[in-house]
This record gives sequence, C-alpha cells and structure tokens, in this order.
Amino acid sequence: MKSFSFYVDGKPRGKGRPRMTKNGHVYSPAATKQRESEIRQAFIRQGGESFCGVPVMVRYVSYHPMPKSWSKKQRDEARGTYADRKPDLDNQLKLLDGLNGVAWDDDKSIVAIVAKKVWADHGGVEITITDMSE
Repeated sequence: MKSFSFYVDGKPRGKGRPRMTKNGHVYSPAATKQRESEIRQAFIRQGGESFCGVPVMVRYVSYHPMPKSWSKKQRDEARGTYADRKPDLDNQLKLLDGLNGVAWDDDKSIVAIVAKKVWADHGGVEITITDMSE
C-alpha cells in the first residue's frame, strides 16, 4: 500500500471562520491561508507524492505543547495522552484544503480519517496519506 508521512512544525491551529467584506465578498482569514500554505510547503519540501485520482485515508496526529506551568511529573504523565485543548480537531482537519491540487485533486478523495490530539513537548502535526485503492 502506497503511503506518505510528513510533519508540519508549529503549534496546531484550526481553520478560521470565513469573513465577509461590506460588499459581500467572502474570504479566508490571513492566518488560515498561511497555515494551509505551511502544510502544502511541508508536503512538497519533504518529498510528497501525488495521490491524485485515488481514494485516500488520512491519519492526522496533532501534537499540543504542554503548559510551561506543569511540573516535570505532570509532563511525564501527560506526554502522549489525549489533549482536550483548543483548537477543535474538526477545525484543524479543515486545513487539509491546503493539500488540494498538490497531494490530491480535491479533498473529496479522502474516504477515511483517523485523527487525534495528544500532549507533547513541542507543537506540530503529523499527517500520513495512504492510497486505499489497493
């Protein structure tokens, strides 16, 4: 089964709400466009292969940095466990739109998703794309 994993450094973020101008033009916030671009660039920079034209499964692991106020014991106990922090996981997954036209034609190709948020020493996101056509 063809599969590709890549890592995007930085504190996890969710997709922002669409904004509207006084003239009725709808646009995405700059921070959303920037994060989608970071995801796209990480995919390309780390040698991402195209999964265009095939159904894919996405495994998405969001690593949330532990608060600095936590003791060493708290950090050791929490590392790798589920993080119940913002941003919401569903809003983070919406940033996969940044891979449209690069990793796949459109995110409608995603037929399965496995996603979780965990505590870690550093923030980031690990994304694995697997070809489900085989």
